[in-house]
Amino acid sequence: MRSTVCTLFEGHYHHGVATLVNSLVAAGFEGTVWAGHRGPLPAWLVRHAGFDCRAGRLQVTPEVALQTLALDPPRSLNYQKPAFMRELLHLHDPAAEAVVYLDPDLVVKCAWAEIEAWFAGGEVALVEDLDGALPSDHPRREGWPRFFAAAQGELPQRALARATTTAASSAYRARTTRCSPPGSACASRSPRNTAARCGSASWGRPTTPFIRPTRTRSTSP
Repeated sequence: MRSTVCTLFEGHYHHGVATLVNSLVAAGFEGTVWAGHRGPLPAWLVRHAGFDCRAGRLQVTPEVALQTLALDPPRSLNYQKPAFMRELLHLHDPAAEAVVYLDPDLVVKCAWAEIEAWFAGGEVALVEDLDGALPSDHPRREGWPRFFAAAQGELPQRALARATTTAASSAYRARTTRCSPPGSACASRSPRNTAARCGSASWGRPTTPFIRPTRTRSTSP
């Protein structure tokens, strides 16, 4: 499946964009990360040796590119996400089979293939920030029977009821609402700082960043 990733940012959230892209590279994503922005681009990006100022594009690795798009909607960027995703599919990247939106204040901590599996059948996945549920049709729970059937030859003896968790773990739960219209794309919004946690605890090991944003310091005369 040819999927594309997008995000929106303004102000200091440009630091998060660099971190998000680095995590996508480490997760195995291949393709274009579309970054819609309001206001000027950060210095670390425009001064990068590989940044194409005319195209607004940085080839981060041979497999991953960061493409910027200037925006100036008459409202908060929080409300621009659906329109931005639709614009990508219809105008900027019509060859994409799926589009995934990720906020710039999170990182991907599991293999990208695990996220793509969520919408491989044409579903739409929506993930809440906090205090979500893990319903019986959650992609992760639907994957459990397949895992045990392949690894152990065992199948569940009863239907998967709705899971309950303690308040201490509520910040790490994700609720996924799914539907299956033919040819539909995926809009995935992931929990803060977890990016559609797929149960891959070992994925958070340190990696060498591919983009290094710089922080400027102001001093008084």
